[in-house]
Amino acid sequence: MAIRDKLNERVSPLIEFRHPGERLESVFLAQTTTWMGVRRYSNYVVAVTDRSVVVFSAGLFTRATPRDEVASFPRDALTGRVGRLGGSIDLGGTRYSVGGEWRRDAEAFVRHSDDSA
Repeated sequence: MAIRDKLNERVSPLIEFRHPGERLESVFLAQTTTWMGVRRYSNYVVAVTDRSVVVFSAGLFTRATPRDEVASFPRDALTGRVGRLGGSIDLGGTRYSVGGEWRRDAEAFVRHSDDSA
C-alpha cells in the first residue's frame, strides 16, 4: 500500500470525528526544524479539507501515522512557496517544510489559497 493511501486511510476517520461534515481533499507530510544547539526535527501530517487545514503531529519514525491534532486553520490560511524540489508552507505563524515527493499536494492548495485572496 502506497504511503498516500495509508495517510488517507488513517486521517479520514480523524477528520470525520473531529471535523464532522468536512470532506478530506488531500493529505501530505511536512516537517519543522528547530535549532537550539541541536537540530530537532518534528514531523506532521497536514490534512486539507473543503473548509479547513488540520495539522496532526506524527512520530519521528512513523511519519505516516497521525497522532494528536496540533492545530486547525481556515482553508485560506495556507500560504507559502513550493518549488520543484519542495518548499515551505506557513500556518499560524509556523513554517513547515514540504519535501519534494509532497510538493504537488501542497502546491495545489497554496496556489488555490493565493488565488482566493
